[in-house]
Amino acid sequence: MQAGPKAESDEPVSIEAPPPLARMAALMALVDLLWNRILVRVVASFDQDLSVNLQRAGVFPRNLAAVAGLVALTAGLYTFLRMAGYAGLFRRLGVSSVAGLLMPAFVLATVIPKERVSVLVVVVALAASNLLVVLLGSVAARYAAGPRRWASICATVSGASVLTVLVVASVRSIADSALAAPIGVVAHHGGELVWHLLPVLVAIALLRVQRGAPPSEGPPPGRLVMALAGGMVVLVLVVALQGEALLHAHRFATLVYGALRLTLIPPSLAWLNGLTLGIALVAAFIGLFSSSKGRVQLGAAVGLWLAAGYAPRAPGQLLDFTLAALLLARAAQAATIVGRERARVAWAPIVAPNETLPEP
Repeated sequence: MQAGPKAESDEPVSIEAPPPLARMAALMALVDLLWNRILVRVVASFDQDLSVNLQRAGVFPRNLAAVAGLVALTAGLYTFLRMAGYAGLFRRLGVSSVAGLLMPAFVLATVIPKERVSVLVVVVALAASNLLVVLLGSVAARYAAGPRRWASICATVSGASVLTVLVVASVRSIADSALAAPIGVVAHHGGELVWHLLPVLVAIALLRVQRGAPPSEGPPPGRLVMALAGGMVVLVLVVALQGEALLHAHRFATLVYGALRLTLIPPSLAWLNGLTLGIALVAAFIGLFSSSKGRVQLGAAVGLWLAAGYAPRAPGQLLDFTLAALLLARAAQAATIVGRERARVAWAPIVAPNETLPEP
């Protein structure tokens, strides 16, 4: 028999705050992006020796981000599977099956040297991570959580677009058809468009109070914080424009592609990617250094989303992508009263029935 909701004061809701080490994983993932994938590439264009030294120094934040991300993702998935109130039996069984393939792949890619990671491990991690993002987003989409819900839906669309491109390229009967190229182009660019949209939605969620949000959410950031945030966006955009002038259009577009795999904006306008970069960085730091647990979770999610880039292939970036989607799903549930009530239902075995749960 399903246990009823616990009293308000029994224990804190486990989904309002991010899982253990999620904040550290986001911070180190951002350091990895700015240091290893941007700074090292820029320095390499004029000083190879310094670039190699910077690359060696960047190993520590990359490894720390991977270890912290594994801990946070494991804790978050464990909570998801044990909370019978979050999703139905079949959804939780689907998540557990995909996670059973994904987590060993992430562990192998983290433990063994990068040059010894097999193609099979990368392919399994690529397919399973995007499928897991779709499953988590399909659950979060049920909660009327405003921009948080739409951000989780954007993550779902991004994962689905990558899976579509993967199927189109892998299934011979589809790849040989006349529709393969148009489907692949639409899926790829559509997924990249929502990748740019997600940081904007998270920024909106951070700067306003969600209706029905828990008291711990606190008031939105003040005018000074918003002014500083706007200034930081402008600063990043100016840096992008200067990079355009120094590196020239083609080389700057190549730098953006190497760091984030972005191709939607033409090379001649590649500096516009600095707008997305600035909004995502500002949203990440506002959230990560907030006193509100809910905003910390959103900040970690957008930081990991930016660090992963679009349609990531490397295991470390796939880990960032999956963890970001998990945090967005948790944030969407925690932002609604019904979601928090469902989270208070006593933990049970994965196969426990959930017939008495309220509908979101």
